[in-house]
Amino acid sequence: DKEGVEQLDMTFTAPDPSRPGEEVELCAGGRARAVTDENKAEYVRLRAGFFLACMAPQAEAMREGLAAVVTDAVLDMFGERELSLLLAGAQEIDVEDWRRNTAYSGLEEGSRLATWFWALVGDLRAEERVLLLRFVTGCGSVPPQGFSQLAPRFTLQISPGSRARLPSAACCFNLLRLPPYASEDELRRRVTSALLHGSAGFSFQ
Repeated sequence: DKEGVEQLDMTFTAPDPSRPGEEVELCAGGRARAVTDENKAEYVRLRAGFFLACMAPQAEAMREGLAAVVTDAVLDMFGERELSLLLAGAQEIDVEDWRRNTAYSGLEEGSRLATWFWALVGDLRAEERVLLLRFVTGCGSVPPQGFSQLAPRFTLQISPGSRARLPSAACCFNLLRLPPYASEDELRRRVTSALLHGSAGFSFQ
């Protein structure tokens, strides 16, 4: 709804995907027709329509590939949200479900390190939990039926060596390696630091 689109010096054209560096007119005389506050809604509609038309062959190929695996009759049984859940899993992370379905290697569920870790996970914001899950498993979504369906099982493993290191993960095994931090504060600082600096703060093994 912002005004002043004329300052962008745009016309009713769009890049031609088949000819790099060339443009195509979105309507008759499009090259000479400037985009203004009065006609910008029409420009957006035409530009979006052109983009979708360009993607039509790829979309049709995807539709045919999906139809070869799942029939239209089956797809019609699901709404948009249900289908998204089946394909991508749930974004909402249930910490207790996650904890109940975790295996341990080199440490016990009731050990100090495990207790500190789950206390931290419980305190993380929703988006930080997604980052942590994506780092360990390669996916930020939970299986539709919860962590019990995650295979291999999510595993916490103690990692011998220097406590100065950040956590590391083996995504193929859904395995999170934690150095033997001496205090809860140290664990929180190391894991939080890794989250704040993104995946570059971790090491993939």
